[in-house]
Amino acid sequence: MIYLVIIEKLTPQGRKDFKKVLEWQKRFDEWLMSHGATWKSVRHFVAEVGEPAYETWLEYPNYTAIDEDEERSKKFAQDPEFLELISPMGEWFQRVNSRIVKEI
Repeated sequence: MIYLVIIEKLTPQGRKDFKKVLEWQKRFDEWLMSHGATWKSVRHFVAEVGEPAYETWLEYPNYTAIDEDEERSKKFAQDPEFLELISPMGEWFQRVNSRIVKEI
């Protein structure tokens, strides 16, 4: 398995509204799955060592599936429902980085 790991910093507003963040994250994950996302599982973690970080681990069977989701995301960017759904992200998160992790 391969994991796409997305690390974001919670903004002060994101920390304040953390319950809303979790509710939104569930809706967002469900929306992505219902619209054909190819990841096999998703997990979210809050790392509290040092500066708190919000990590999303998306499990993929191979690199091709990651590429398929990247192409799909370009189509989502034209969908008004998707744009409305992601609108609070800038208020709650600041992207730190992302990386690919391969199981050994």
